[in-house]
Amino acid sequence: PLNTINVLLKSIENKILNYHQSGDYKYGSALNNLFNEMSHIDDNIKTKLEKAFEEWTCETALFIKQGQKSDYVKKSFEPNIIAQFFIQNSISALQILKQTQRIDEAHNYFKILRKTARTFRAD
Repeated sequence: PLNTINVLLKSIENKILNYHQSGDYKYGSALNNLFNEMSHIDDNIKTKLEKAFEEWTCETALFIKQGQKSDYVKKSFEPNIIAQFFIQNSISALQILKQTQRIDEAHNYFKILRKTARTFRAD
């Protein structure tokens, strides 16, 4: 069993650090960018993007459910809601890095995110 909340936080932080090191942060989240720019233009694209977000949410929620079974995550929270929290914060962290182009600002965001994510921990 993995401490689900810590694993999710660490994976987001590692992804953001990798984006920073590669310089890819300048583009932000491709999926989110497409959703923001194209979903109102083409219903077919909107449907496909919604499906991608739904799959991302479902996969993350499955991981959350494993954490709940292992008593790492509070059972009083719906797994999809926790999954959406982490997905939206992944996108937000990347957006902060894109806007500021400063890794220390991303680190500050993670300090707040870690404190907020404690809400979901069962310990």
